[in-house]
Amino acid sequence: MKFSTKLVLLYSLLLLAGFALITWYAHRSSTRILEAEIRARLEDRASQDMREIDRMLRERYRDMKGLAGAPFLTSKDAAPRRISGRLKAILAGHPYYSSLELFDMNRAPIADASGKRRGAGDRAAAFWKELAGGSEFSMIISGVAGRVSTVLSFAHVVKDRQGKPSGVIVATVPMDSLFGPTLQQSRPDGGRPKTWDLLDRGGRAIYSRAGTEPLLNQSEDWAAIRELVSAGADIGSVLHKHRG
Repeated sequence: MKFSTKLVLLYSLLLLAGFALITWYAHRSSTRILEAEIRARLEDRASQDMREIDRMLRERYRDMKGLAGAPFLTSKDAAPRRISGRLKAILAGHPYYSSLELFDMNRAPIADASGKRRGAGDRAAAFWKELAGGSEFSMIISGVAGRVSTVLSFAHVVKDRQGKPSGVIVATVPMDSLFGPTLQQSRPDGGRPKTWDLLDRGGRAIYSRAGTEPLLNQSEDWAAIRELVSAGADIGSVLHKHRG
């Protein structure tokens, strides 16, 4: 092979190698830019969602505090049947709630918006413990592990006109009826990821928009984000393998 031919081949190989390097660098740069844009967009959406959830929870707290101070609850003269009627009317005007119940301080049911006086049962054990410790308000999440729906229960101490605790008003809100419409309306375009999960501080899924995460079980994504949460970050993103 002539020297000139070898030289041409060498230059051709160098040219191809340079072109390949430029192509790889351009692809890597565009991938990083796209990844940064996706991260920024998802973090912005997550931040908006959390603000919306925080706003919603504050509203439920105000609802419960206002209801606990209502005269028909603070009066010792109100009959259980009349209280049930008022609770039923309030429930009809507040689509978030699925039940409203009043208990005495010994956990016995007094009135129920359904008129059945069913009692809070096991799901109330957690907030009774908090209220017994001196808190006036408690919020718990209850449900059956592995199922695809959970319930938020809000409880607030009712005091009589002398300021003495006389009972506890309890409201329940299904996660599906609360977070679904609330978060869908938080952006005019409704632009949300197809799936997202809400986890508690221990990594258990307490709400899954697509119903893909078994609730009250530890999320499969928790291992990837636990370090981020443990570091105290309010918001962030982690690139990792995800089922499906």
